[in-house]
Amino acid sequence: MRDRAWRCLLCFVTAGLAIRLPAAEDPWRAWLAEVAPIIGRLERQTFLALGTDEDRRRFQEMFWRVRDPRPETPENEFQAEFRRRTRVAEERYDGIRSDRGRMYVLLGKPLEIRQYTGIQDLVECQTWAYHNTEHPHLPPFLTLLFYRPRDSGGYELFTPGLQGPADLLAPQWATRALSRSEAYRTVAENSPELAQASLSIVPGEGDPRTGNAVSSSAAVLGEIARLPEREDRSGYLQRFGPPRGTVATRDSTRRIMGTVNLTVGAGDGYATLHVAALPDHLAGKALADGGLAVAASLHLTLESPEGAVIYRGEQRFDLSLERRRKDEIDARKVVFVQQIPVIEGSFRVFVTWINHRSEEFFSRQAEIEVTGDAPRLLAGFAARAREPRTDSPFALGGTQLTVDPRFVYTQRETLTGAVAASPAASLTLQSDAAGVPARPIPLRAGPGGGLTFSLPLREVAPGGYRLTLLDGGRRAAPLPVRIEPGFLGLVKPLVLAPPAGSGPDPARFVLAQEYFNAGDPARAVALFDRLTTGEPGAAARLVMARAYAAAKRPERVLELLAPLPRKEYAAWVLLTNAAIDLGRYDQVVEGLLRLRGYGDTASLNRSLAAAYLSQGKTAAAAACRRRAEELERRDRAAGTP
Repeated sequence: MRDRAWRCLLCFVTAGLAIRLPAAEDPWRAWLAEVAPIIGRLERQTFLALGTDEDRRRFQEMFWRVRDPRPETPENEFQAEFRRRTRVAEERYDGIRSDRGRMYVLLGKPLEIRQYTGIQDLVECQTWAYHNTEHPHLPPFLTLLFYRPRDSGGYELFTPGLQGPADLLAPQWATRALSRSEAYRTVAENSPELAQASLSIVPGEGDPRTGNAVSSSAAVLGEIARLPEREDRSGYLQRFGPPRGTVATRDSTRRIMGTVNLTVGAGDGYATLHVAALPDHLAGKALADGGLAVAASLHLTLESPEGAVIYRGEQRFDLSLERRRKDEIDARKVVFVQQIPVIEGSFRVFVTWINHRSEEFFSRQAEIEVTGDAPRLLAGFAARAREPRTDSPFALGGTQLTVDPRFVYTQRETLTGAVAASPAASLTLQSDAAGVPARPIPLRAGPGGGLTFSLPLREVAPGGYRLTLLDGGRRAAPLPVRIEPGFLGLVKPLVLAPPAGSGPDPARFVLAQEYFNAGDPARAVALFDRLTTGEPGAAARLVMARAYAAAKRPERVLELLAPLPRKEYAAWVLLTNAAIDLGRYDQVVEGLLRLRGYGDTASLNRSLAAAYLSQGKTAAAAACRRRAEELERRDRAAGTP
């Protein structure tokens, strides 16, 4: 019997039942209220659907057990930390239903809380600074702002963009018609840090000249509100085994100065995004020989105009520098560079550089446009033959460039670079000053393909310029260049590149992930099909399986996930659906039995009955039907519609 009516058997995963518990069960209502900040929607609906105290106690036990980061110890550290946070929220922040209490439970103790009280021009405010290392959907640094509107009532969470700097001014300012920039300046005169927090939750965003906020704050707050759902997907409803590190956070407000440059280049048939980040200074751990241990990272996020995360990654730089190298860095500064492949489209790019030793950071935001046929232009202060690797930052064709993201040169130097364009393309250096004719720059064939250029600057007048590349009506994004007099002794920085990529075709794998995140599984699996080197690990296999499932390739899903020695909840869902599509009923039954361990429901038992019937196992099917009927009777007795 191969009745496919049971193909909807996994609908319970995504469609919970809105069921009310009987009024007599106050202890369970109290427990739901207690865990409200951290319980996911599906968890809550599953709990409400349970019909007996025995089932509810088992659910409650699993709820805490799967969140235990160290199950080998007698104490559940997650539960203990949650109890502590709840106690602090009740004692200090008006309970877990208040804005401050809810944020404290979700994010933990801030590194720093600044109180603004008794300032004549301002209402009472608090800023909470966080350094996030545990929640990948949140930026690495956050500053939450709480205020008492018109100095009355309790503290409320301030949302930059929805609220503005004027909302932080004391009631006596209400009768004055202030522009946003005037209100911002008034707040900044009392506290520059508070004024910055009124622009964005992410430090460094917003325009301090006008007081204009940026839209990412609402998105970040939305991600914080969805943390229970994010954890739900990494907990027992969608994974087998406990997630790690679900509550710990680290925090910092040590913002330093830094420079970031983003340039779109070209790889082997795809566009590339090159990132160069130069911190104002570099701290580290002193070594016994006078050297320096550096632990830093570049965080890079690409978002679509609609706010969907297309790429998010961290590049670590863990270095042990000998004394000579350390002294060289002290004198010259250092540039951290990274490169990723990128699909076509318009993106918001967020870059954050973090020093993990000193917890210093700086961040920048920019918008880029990537089109497949656009000419590409990279520039630096030195060039050499490209290193034998395909993911070299600031490489184009056969040329590897050494860059300074400040793009400052002296007349004693040579501006050099590489171009991806047709031989008919034209490159010019255009002065920012009016009336100065553009200086053409000859292009020549470079080693290993592509075009290169070099322009000695001794005859170029000091000032601001733009490098402009035109190719048949198409234009590359212009690069700003600043030229200083020759007598200035500018020291060029050292460049630290990340280690070579590893795994299955790193560039192709990243592109496939980006296409999938952008809603194009067909192009994603086309790239996954072409992976030729390296063996994907468990995490990579799950990413690939999701794409193949979306592209209706169930046989590939089984090939990827069946060999995994330990399968999490998401893997069992994908495997079971793939087995259904292929009519492999033994694997369907195995998957359903595994999934039943996460919640024994009437719907799931009826699906199991259908699967057993497909195998001709009538006795097992009858047992599942009886269990389904029993659960349905309990639901009806509990008032479940």
